[in-house]
Amino acid sequence: MTAEDLLAEVSNPATLPERLERLWFGFPYPQQKPGYHGSHEIRRRIAAHPNLTPKLAGRALGKYPDTVCENPVFPLLKLEAPHLVKLVPPSDMLAWLKREHCPRLFVELMLGKNWPLVSEAAKRHVSYAGYISRDELPDVLRTELIEMPKAKDDKSLKALHDVGLVPQSIAEHFGLGEPMSLPDLPGDALPVDREEEPLTEEEERELRSDLWPEKSDRRPYYALGMGRWMYFREIACNRKTKPAVLRRLAELTARFHSGLTHDLANNPSTPPDALLMLLKAGNSVYWLAKRFEVLPDASSLVHRELVAVRHCSGDITQLSCVLALANSPSVQGDHKNLVKAVNWRRRLGLALNPLTPPDLLELLSHDGNRLVNAAAKAQLETPGVRLLEQL
Repeated sequence: MTAEDLLAEVSNPATLPERLERLWFGFPYPQQKPGYHGSHEIRRRIAAHPNLTPKLAGRALGKYPDTVCENPVFPLLKLEAPHLVKLVPPSDMLAWLKREHCPRLFVELMLGKNWPLVSEAAKRHVSYAGYISRDELPDVLRTELIEMPKAKDDKSLKALHDVGLVPQSIAEHFGLGEPMSLPDLPGDALPVDREEEPLTEEEERELRSDLWPEKSDRRPYYALGMGRWMYFREIACNRKTKPAVLRRLAELTARFHSGLTHDLANNPSTPPDALLMLLKAGNSVYWLAKRFEVLPDASSLVHRELVAVRHCSGDITQLSCVLALANSPSVQGDHKNLVKAVNWRRRLGLALNPLTPPDLLELLSHDGNRLVNAAAKAQLETPGVRLLEQL
């Protein structure tokens, strides 16, 4: 049978339930062209079929919730088999709850799930709880942050508070006391040796020709042979390499070649400002943090950022991890993973961070989670705003 034959069969209201189940689970479908077999359209029509079974409804609900929820037989199937929602994989539930336009009926079905992350996401979905206005955001955000889980002996929260990264009202609620006083200096204000030997035209040409992608400034360029790659690794590791070369190498590494970050981080000759550039790119954060620990002149300037970076990878269910993500410079390098995270707290940390790029804020402004949605919109309205400082 061709895909057209199968489409005609699943569009026929007389097709029996047993046949629909065989077609749903009966991969592979006939290919019409390489890489395509029409499976999505076939399954979507099965999801809308009047002979949909509870077993199929449970599977289809995670893939095409809008189609299943609009199917006139779905309310009857829920009464016949209340357990059918258990057939939906949690990953499918969370993927749909990330979307701003998600059927309200689907969201309501997710409210009673046993997985806390699913029920939390459903409870905060815009189709169920509504949108948050700009004026309401500080109060709602403060309440949500206070209600987030907090370990009994949360050393991460204490560490963040010590450097002033816990909002004052939240610190007062938990009785954390006064934060330490730190110099109010920008993280980029690192000393640069003005007498260092500059980059020559030949060195610039060599770095640029091999490490700079000519066709696109968005994709990493990995066409180097192994010998050439090892050559640049030797430059990155060599303590005698000029600081200007290491700085330029760090700039290209931050944009295109994350694999060189570890070598640059472990080279004591790499300038502090180049290390900070790499830190903000979000790669080899652990090794970069170790380097800053032995740079007394620089550590005070990036102390807040380092504390935030160190606690980003903690228990994401904890308040401290959200606050760390909201203040970490490394989100600039990790933002592609964070914006896709099914855990809404990770996306909230990204939406609250003033370093998050506008294109990602635009995506997050259409997030299904009302907190993420509102925080991203507030940042788009006022670029660089530190929402946590308003609490």
